[in-house]
Amino acid sequence: SLFESWYGIAGRNVRLAIVGQALAAALTRAISHLRLAHRPARVDLVIDAWDESATGTQPEPDLREPGAGGITTASPDGRYVLFEQARVRSVLDRTARRIVTAVTAAADLTQYELGRPWHSELLLWQRDLGLQPLHAGFISRDGAGILLGGPGGSGKSTTSLACTQDGWAYLADDYVAVSDPAEPPVTGYGVYNSAHLEPAHLRRF
Repeated sequence: SLFESWYGIAGRNVRLAIVGQALAAALTRAISHLRLAHRPARVDLVIDAWDESATGTQPEPDLREPGAGGITTASPDGRYVLFEQARVRSVLDRTARRIVTAVTAAADLTQYELGRPWHSELLLWQRDLGLQPLHAGFISRDGAGILLGGPGGSGKSTTSLACTQDGWAYLADDYVAVSDPAEPPVTGYGVYNSAHLEPAHLRRF
């Protein structure tokens, strides 16, 4: 079955088409808050994805463990960028602004891939739009945002989520794309409604 939906990501319209019911449910959960109610007249990015187990496609064998480090390669002219994980392969056409993704099976996705689908691909696409990706948390209240910077493990996720308990809006806990600071007002864009915490940190909430 083909599942088609549209999303507003970084102020742009994104069309998503997924083959495989389980895969569609898995990949859209973390961006469900950005889903558009109606099909937009203009589309700025197209994402096509399919579940190889649902289509009967025989994937190439990959002996890497799920969650192992990925491999990124680009064509000589930089137009095509291939992102390879153990169970996910994705190609971004930077000129046509299209992402094509093959997943061995929805059940093979790691927790990170469920919480951050198309993470690297969307970051590069946002850079091509002139946005600056930042490693930071992002919260807002009354239309004003605050970036929470710091290295990995410094508490960005914990702080971002803790602020929601005091009325702040959660926008990101890891990566944020911001518009050009030289052209105020600066706008920040989160993508995912997910957050990654160590199990022990859950006790704080």
